[in-house]
Amino acid sequence: MSGPDLAAIPEPVASLGGRSARARRTRALVALGTLVAVAAGVALWPTGGADEPSAPPTEVTAPAPVVYEVRAGQTVRSVGNELAELGVIDSTLRFLRVAEAEGLATVLRPGSFVLRTGLGSEETVALLAAGPDVGVQRETVRVQVIEGLLLTDTLAALAEQLDGVGRAELDAVIAATRTGADGALTLPDWWPDVTAAPDDVDLLEGLLWPETYDVFADADAREVLQRLVDQTVTEMARIADGDVDVLGTPRTRHELLTIASLIERETNVDAERALVSGVIHGRLADGMRLDIDATLSYAKGDLTAIPLDVDRRSDSPYNTYRIPGLPPGPISGVGRASLAAAAAPEVTDARFYVLAPACDGSHVFAVTFAEHTRNVAAFRAARDAGACA
Repeated sequence: MSGPDLAAIPEPVASLGGRSARARRTRALVALGTLVAVAAGVALWPTGGADEPSAPPTEVTAPAPVVYEVRAGQTVRSVGNELAELGVIDSTLRFLRVAEAEGLATVLRPGSFVLRTGLGSEETVALLAAGPDVGVQRETVRVQVIEGLLLTDTLAALAEQLDGVGRAELDAVIAATRTGADGALTLPDWWPDVTAAPDDVDLLEGLLWPETYDVFADADAREVLQRLVDQTVTEMARIADGDVDVLGTPRTRHELLTIASLIERETNVDAERALVSGVIHGRLADGMRLDIDATLSYAKGDLTAIPLDVDRRSDSPYNTYRIPGLPPGPISGVGRASLAAAAAPEVTDARFYVLAPACDGSHVFAVTFAEHTRNVAAFRAARDAGACA
């Protein structure tokens, strides 16, 4: 990883480093209490405990049992919207607040749940958190996607962990999304139009959220990938519902995700992510080029590649040594720590950083270019002496 403005130093420094939607259908059955209780072998429904204002009497006659299925890849927000439509809860907003407080997103599992109309948010969240309780459950498989990967590497990781979905099927969904064809992923309304992107820009980069997921073993490629897209929407919703004011400058959610990807690739040290973010935001505010080597590595198609001087002279839209401002979009998947740092940078006068001579992955920061030049020389001396082996 290298700090900004290394273009002025000849030797390279080592680098660490829904628009086209298919509508979802709500899968729920509303049946007579006695029939559901007999078929499912469960107790009769409780009659009280609603925690929200009741709907007008003209709209609700009596609580009715609901068998609701949570699908693999479904977000808590989606569940809340559907349960509100079914009359199980009265307020999606209240449901989301309770779900957040109880950590429902971390324990929610696919399957069928016995609920009832007018149940209310608290009881509904408790039942969902307890796990499925009706019917034969589909087998699930656990997959993991780590932070900092390219889209292509994320697809490879998924294909390796899924028996029923191959790389060709995953690539087909991505291709359909790029062209807006049938089978495309449903993208958030704040995502740029990927169908209008030039050939040297991949606007799907950073779309798939790195996380550990339990997905249905028989899920198809689109269902699996949509799960990761929906999680990105959920994570961004934790930050804001619209543009984010960062140190007095409004940033779109896509810009924020782009900045988070730069932080993700520039440092592995959690304690300095906010400071790296502060340098990036500071340079943008000052009208300085970002001069980030990780964007050059991305343009080369290999995030571990060490950029050369020729790369700094390239015409790539990701060449932040030549083009001012942010690159067209994220350069990798991001984690929560980097996203949080992007939204809440440390206020700093530093505008430069480079790997520390200790070669432990940490950085030294500088306010002036002269100070930065000395830091670069110290790092090179340590590297040449074998400290970074």
